[in-house]
Amino acid sequence: MSSSAASKFQDHYFVLGVDPRADSEIIERAFNELKTRYIADPEKLEAAHVAYEVLSDTSLRRAFDRLKGVNQNE
Repeated sequence: MSSSAASKFQDHYFVLGVDPRADSEIIERAFNELKTRYIADPEKLEAAHVAYEVLSDTSLRRAFDRLKGVNQNE
């Protein structure tokens, strides 16, 4: 049985525990801390890895921000 797209959506900023205005250094630091913390939890580690991949890639991050509505009121 497959899940709906909405149930698969994750807030990458929430997963990494960073603000949407965080720079690449903060995002990388947060991911590295979570890698250590989640070593025994493959599901959480995968979520953190996906979040890092998206937020560390400029074009993917821009697309995610549009989807999430980040910076639309500025």
